[in-house]
Amino acid sequence: MTLKMACPQCGATMLLNLSTSKVKCPKCGYLRPDEIGQLDKKIEQLRTQKPRPVISINHREQIEPRALAAFETGQYCLDRDDKAGALDAFRRAAQIQEDFADAHLWVAKLAIDRKEQRDALETL
Repeated sequence: MTLKMACPQCGATMLLNLSTSKVKCPKCGYLRPDEIGQLDKKIEQLRTQKPRPVISINHREQIEPRALAAFETGQYCLDRDDKAGALDAFRRAAQIQEDFADAHLWVAKLAIDRKEQRDALETL
């Protein structure tokens, strides 16, 4: 018995042979990796991963949900050492809610341009 699916490389119909558990594209020869065999490795990575630090927000007023989501995206990017992505996210949070002091502080901390740093701090 076989199950049909699209090949991620060429779009042709791939075939899953249930007796061998192999998925192969007859057109380009793409062989789907054994993802099930990687599950134990992924589980172990998740177990050894350090917990995400809790970031306290000092802003005392109501925070718009979109601004909060952008701010949390910035923190997520920082956890993954993506400073450019974090800066973009904090800029977005500050644009969505202009009085969101925490977002402006992070922009000032991460920005390279002195004028942008100064502008972010002056908004506080």
